Parts: sequence; structure tokens; C-alpha cells
Amino acid sequence: MATDSTRHAFRTWDDYYIPGTTVLRNRFTGPGTPYGEPDPGRLKQLEEVATAAGVHRTTLHRHFRSREDLLVALRERSANRTLAALDEAEDDDVPKVERMTLFTRRVLENAVPTGLWRFTTYYGAGMDEHVLELSRRIAALVEEGRQVGSLRPDLSADQLRAIWTGVVYAVLPMIDAGMMTMDEGVDLVMAALRPAPASAA
Repeated sequence: MATDSTRHAFRTWDDYYIPGTTVLRNRFTGPGTPYGEPDPGRLKQLEEVATAAGVHRTTLHRHFRSREDLLVALRERSANRTLAALDEAEDDDVPKVERMTLFTRRVLENAVPTGLWRFTTYYGAGMDEHVLELSRRIAALVEEGRQVGSLRPDLSADQLRAIWTGVVYAVLPMIDAGMMTMDEGVDLVMAALRPAPASAA
């Protein structure tokens, strides 16, 4: 008969499901096969989820009592990393003309290896609590760039922030797939925000 500790170790969600991935109905069946029948592709997805959550794959189910608890933790982790990137970019030692570029690089560097964008939306509990602060601080960083001439003056800070978000999402899978380098990804994002070159007379 299974002990309470054994039941806790291998009893998790009936359906282990992360939207947008192949991690579907991956049942934990016992000590020998805690993730169900062997499936390298499925286990790789679990590894990615665990990496994003900051825990080991084999203990993932012990840290979170439900799928929603896991997603909240993933979003909270992402929010904290983005706030840390803003702290770094806003430092007085960073020239104003370079702040948005540095922030963009840190966001991409944090997002590519964790892979959160692969299996869940960034919006929801865990992130929503930080959205107003993130939006305000990113818009302020953009406005600062507009004022010093490094970013487009023809669009508002909020419009440029929306463009920035869209292009960041677009380049993430390209960097992850090796279709472009991190430097190229940063350059592409910033190219969408910079003023057009002056026309030759």
C-alpha cells in the first residue's frame, strides 16, 4: 500500500496541460515512470517548463499544486526579471541614448532560454499585478529616447512601446531557432523604433 509521501510524490494534475505545447495528459503513473510512458519530445517540453519555473523537471509537480499555480509562478518570475532589466537600464551610469537598447537586450536574453513564450501567455495572474508599473516604466524609457533623439519622434511613447512589444515577440522564436543571433534580434527590434535616416539632399 502506498504511503502518504509516495502518493504525494506522484499524484498531481489529472491532465498535465500547458497551452500551446505537446504536454497533454502526461500522467504521473508511479516511481518508475512518474511522467507516464517515455516520450522524449514530451519530456523535453517538461524540461522547458521546469527551466522557466526555476525547478528541476522531476520535482516540478511537488512545487505546484495545480497548472494555474505553475503558470502564476512563471509569469511572476518573468515580471521580476523584466523589472530587474528596467532597473539596470535606468541606472544613472547608462547613457540615455543606450537605455532602450540595453533593456531590449536584457529582455531577450532572459526570455529566450526560459522559453515562457512557448507555452503560455504573459498575461494573467502573476504578471497582471505588475502590468501598470511595467507599462509606465517602459513608456518612460521610450519617451526618454524620443527626447534625446535616439527613437522616433513621429509616434508617441505608447505607440512605440506597442511596436516594441510586437517585434520582441516576433524575434524570440527566430533567435531560439538560430535564424538570427541575439545581436541581430536586438538590432531588428531597435530598427523599428529608431528615426528614419535623413534623406540625401
